[in-house]
Amino acid sequence: MKIAYLNTQYPKLSHTFIEREIRAIREHVAAHSIDLTIDTFSVRIPSREDTLGEHHAKEAANTFCLLASKPRLLLAQLAHAITHPIRTLRTHARAQSISADGLAARLRSVTYACEAILLARELARRSICHLHVHMANNGAAVALLACVAEPSIDFSMTIHGSAEFFDVHRINLKAKCESARFVRAISNFCRAQIMAWTSPSVWDRFHIAHCAVDPQVLTPAPPRHPGPIRLLTVGRLEPIKGYPMLLDALAMLKAQGLDWRLEMVGSGQMERSLKDQAARLGLADRITFTGPLGQDDIPAAYDRNDALIVSSFMEGVPVVLMEAMAKELIPISTAVGGVPELIVPGVSGLVCPPGSPEDLARIIRTVAESPDTLQSMRRAARQTIIDEYNIANLGRQMTDLFLKHLDPHHAETRT
Repeated sequence: MKIAYLNTQYPKLSHTFIEREIRAIREHVAAHSIDLTIDTFSVRIPSREDTLGEHHAKEAANTFCLLASKPRLLLAQLAHAITHPIRTLRTHARAQSISADGLAARLRSVTYACEAILLARELARRSICHLHVHMANNGAAVALLACVAEPSIDFSMTIHGSAEFFDVHRINLKAKCESARFVRAISNFCRAQIMAWTSPSVWDRFHIAHCAVDPQVLTPAPPRHPGPIRLLTVGRLEPIKGYPMLLDALAMLKAQGLDWRLEMVGSGQMERSLKDQAARLGLADRITFTGPLGQDDIPAAYDRNDALIVSSFMEGVPVVLMEAMAKELIPISTAVGGVPELIVPGVSGLVCPPGSPEDLARIIRTVAESPDTLQSMRRAARQTIIDEYNIANLGRQMTDLFLKHLDPHHAETRT
């Protein structure tokens, strides 16, 4: 069985979990002699930043990028129009039927159809009949349209949230989920959101498989030295992450006399404004903007800090929380999306209401003032990852989903 993974951009530094998932499946099928191979596809060319680290660099070198060559894209359109004129027309008609309103959206849908035709032809050339795509964005639109351009192909999706749930009509979440062979949700919260927008007749196609990390690689951090509490954030410097609220909370703690340091790993559109805010609040000497790090360098950032903070206004289930928990950092998060499924408050981490700098400051102070009494929380956090968010489990779960929905006979023989 040959399948393909597609993403709008692959590899991508902020989507390390996709590369990790593919690697886990490959290792699982190799260990169990399962006849399943994965080829990777990307709509856009990954940036230099997105190929940081050995694994990402290797994946970039072996991934077929739809927009890498405009002549190749145009020649695919001509060839498909000649050999399959009806399919070509149907692909463009379907693209317009799922397009949002407005000229710009209509033109983008033409582009999606062209990308889908190239993708369909390349999949057919490789004798690949199934395509899996992460997120219900334009990559999912290309996947859906590829199945129109080449009817022998079908597709499945992984839905993460939260972006998919912000404008379900614009991205046509219903059409994409109901057209998919199956949908994998990363949490119960995520699956419930999908169910809210789709027909009950397809709910049996929706499955839960958590994102995961490798606790054998992410071993507990070394003992911390006395001093100010060291806090870490890892993620895109974007509005949804709530970082201005975090800085407000830290300003409150400084005013209360708490000594702390913050390391911010990542880059994004808010970097300049966050630096300005830090200076305005008198926090600049306590905050380090590290910039983006490859997955090979992230463990060192966990090792030099005490707690990881997710201050987001919405999330799926943040993989950075899983990584921090595996490293036995105290996870601190707003109670958004699937986070309450990952963290048991007061047992394996601390959570607070979203949008409240006062509540965020309160739980940060709890960690800072109780370092010795939180040892059981650190151990519980790591045990949660070992038991429920282990990458070895994800490799098996995703393989089983593909076998169940794509090769029933193979699934029966394994059972």
